[in-house]
Amino acid sequence: MKKTLMASVAVLTVAAFATVPAHAGTISGLYNTGVDGSDNLLGNGVTDPHYTVFSVPSYEQSTFGTPTAGTVVAGVWPAPPGGPWTSSPSANWISAFGDNPNLDPTANGAYVYQLSFSLPDNATASIAGEWAADNFGTYITLNGIQEPNTTTATGPYGSSFEALTPFDITSGFRAGVNTLDFYVVNFAQNGGNPTGLLVTDLSGSYAVPEPASLALFGAGLAGIGLIRRRCPPDHACRKILHFQKGGTTRCCLFAEPGHAAVIPPQRRIVAGETVAYLGGTPAAYRRPSLLYTQQREHRPVVAPNPLPHVI
Repeated sequence: MKKTLMASVAVLTVAAFATVPAHAGTISGLYNTGVDGSDNLLGNGVTDPHYTVFSVPSYEQSTFGTPTAGTVVAGVWPAPPGGPWTSSPSANWISAFGDNPNLDPTANGAYVYQLSFSLPDNATASIAGEWAADNFGTYITLNGIQEPNTTTATGPYGSSFEALTPFDITSGFRAGVNTLDFYVVNFAQNGGNPTGLLVTDLSGSYAVPEPASLALFGAGLAGIGLIRRRCPPDHACRKILHFQKGGTTRCCLFAEPGHAAVIPPQRRIVAGETVAYLGGTPAAYRRPSLLYTQQREHRPVVAPNPLPHVI
């Protein structure tokens, strides 16, 4: 019997960890910069509806105000086609202060742009895309954790606005709202200069295990518990509690949550037998359908009705 039980548990456990079907989907809420909700390109000066401005330098904030969202920079210098910024057919550049050419005149400025999206419970996910920044993209964070290998490639003068750099994120996700933060540095030069962010080809997918596979996983763990938590050979019990009464240690069985019945050691419990519980008043017990086999003749016992005495 023991070998059979262990074999069954082994099958459940191996199956639980085996590759199982999963529900897959595309992550919604991932948008390129400078597009609307239908991925259409937005015009110059339009507020980006997806990317918020999380942080700007204090000098620019006091001089030009506090931006809350990125503003599209399109068709005007330094954006393409006439400017040095790289282009994408599916995204436009954005900047905390639009096409303002007078930013960061005396010190490098740090800017952070944030995009939020949501994932279901128990999901694994991955995100990929490309980005460029003026002057430089230092890194990307997911939920506040810096992702490796996300720094933009540099071109002439240490800048990274002339070419796109790919990135790939495969860990650090969580259920519910997730945040992607893009960190940009604008170099101080020429008494002030523009800055911006371009994110394009951004996409992601997730997978969630099917409920049946989660149940199978739970069954495997439960089986392991059955092997490790065997009923002692001198008790007829399912859940055991020892207590002192009159100087004698007795085995106490939880008949229902919060209730207990006194079971004499080495007693065979039969269906319909009257067994005394705490308080001394007799109560009828019945043997339920077999949940699992106890050692020898010992069986689980359940009261048909809640008992009034609680330990």
